[in-house]
Amino acid sequence: MPSGLKIAVLEPTELVGAEIVKILEERSFPLAELVLLGSRRAAGGHLDFRGERLPVRVPDSASFKGVDLAFFSCSKALSGEFTGAARASGAAVIDLSSRHALQDNVPLVVPEVNAEAIGQNPGIIASPKAASIQLALTLSPIHKAARIRRITVTTFHAVSEIGGMAMDELTGQVRDLFCFREIRGGIFPQQMAFNVLPVVSQFTEGGYTEEELLIATEVRKILGDKDLRMSVTSIRMPVFYSHGAAVNLETMRKIGPAEVRGILEKAPGLTVEDEPAKGIYPTPIHAAGMDECLVGRIREDLGHENGIALWAVCDNIRKGSALNAVQIAEHLFRTRA
Repeated sequence: MPSGLKIAVLEPTELVGAEIVKILEERSFPLAELVLLGSRRAAGGHLDFRGERLPVRVPDSASFKGVDLAFFSCSKALSGEFTGAARASGAAVIDLSSRHALQDNVPLVVPEVNAEAIGQNPGIIASPKAASIQLALTLSPIHKAARIRRITVTTFHAVSEIGGMAMDELTGQVRDLFCFREIRGGIFPQQMAFNVLPVVSQFTEGGYTEEELLIATEVRKILGDKDLRMSVTSIRMPVFYSHGAAVNLETMRKIGPAEVRGILEKAPGLTVEDEPAKGIYPTPIHAAGMDECLVGRIREDLGHENGIALWAVCDNIRKGSALNAVQIAEHLFRTRA
């Protein structure tokens, strides 16, 4: 891997951007200069990196001069505004915004699953939604072993997916309830504290939300199977970190829980925690801060002859966003070296 890279991070003061900066330092990523670019609200702030306090500046078309790689941990609008400028300056872009995720000429990558796709277009590489990443990690080894025919999944989304303000609102609602005050909101469509909301993002005409349709499409693209039948229901739950997924799948050949457990234990990016009788199974709190996706509750789906049911949990900010993007960068520059 070449050394002395100039790296830019968009929105480094938001949860995902800050985690990217943290992971670059943790993994000793070979960079010589780190450029921090944020909104006008973030501009003027600073982040600590390798013992230095680095300023956050408002991006413009000249911000990417000399940049080798830019992490776009930002909104789709900001990604659309600056992708062209970054590419024109010669920077590779790893986009976490989902703006480019479904474009045919843009690889959508979970390195443990399809790192080879990076070479299709090393100029722009998309990092999937957090829910898509944990599903791809879990489903890919099963799909390779027994060919999945159908998937029904309910994804459970942590509020940190929306950002720090959503976490603050949940905290405020819990405080208001315990102080017998009226619940205040604004970010969530209904009370989030001690509640579960069956909606993540906007509804479409067919009754699914945009998030549900995007997850299904992203998983098909990552697994390289556009014909995979998949139905997703996405739920917002009142936890800060880690998405969950209750998965029911049907395979072409019958595959039992023991075989599935063995397959997943050997798969990269996964840790199997599956001894329910001993109280061992994944939970969001346990997964928070971990690099791996945790899988458990592996059992037969009694509704289908070739059915398997399981439960997966993954930190949506770390592996579900920031770490996946940094791993893409590691593969990208290892290939170029």
